[in-house]
Amino acid sequence: MNHNSNSYQLSSAGKTSGWNPHDNDINGMNFFSMTPAQVAVQAGDIDDFSQIVSHPQFEPEKMGGLAVFFTICRETTPDRHKAFMVYFNNEFRKNFHFDATRQVFVRAH
Repeated sequence: MNHNSNSYQLSSAGKTSGWNPHDNDINGMNFFSMTPAQVAVQAGDIDDFSQIVSHPQFEPEKMGGLAVFFTICRETTPDRHKAFMVYFNNEFRKNFHFDATRQVFVRAH
């Protein structure tokens, strides 16, 4: 794993370069200062996002803000956004909750 950086990025609207945990830091930023989770959210890529957040070394506190990436996804790929939000509000929220005090997602206990 390449610590602290990754090459995972958007390749076009609704598409990513493909998540590869062996070549990318699960919590690192890419050239565009996006975390892997942010890239997957912007693309609306449920498969990549679920792989990222289920990785044993994933630290949700380092995921970064998601609001702008949800908005971009909604505006560029509305169907993917709708499906992603169903996953996010159900499956993701089973394992993570938002800590309003710290303004970050944390693992549910």
